[in-house]
Amino acid sequence: MTSQQNRDAAAASVKALLDVNQGGERLRCTPRMVRELIARRELPFVRVGRLVRLRDEDLDAYIKACRQPAARGPLRDDAA
Repeated sequence: MTSQQNRDAAAASVKALLDVNQGGERLRCTPRMVRELIARRELPFVRVGRLVRLRDEDLDAYIKACRQPAARGPLRDDAA
């Protein structure tokens, strides 16, 4: 791999890092909720110096892990 390819790969990986605000937009929640998920270690993160960054693929994995299956079985008839 050439040095230019290394620089391109590094730039692509940096672009994939999101801040807490962008993570909140992606999860459709507040940045405070994202920080709580990080504090509870439910959401993986990357620390760059003092900065906290999120990988897009970690957000995808979190969303997939939180997915709940649809309820199955007969529908309730509340009128009866």
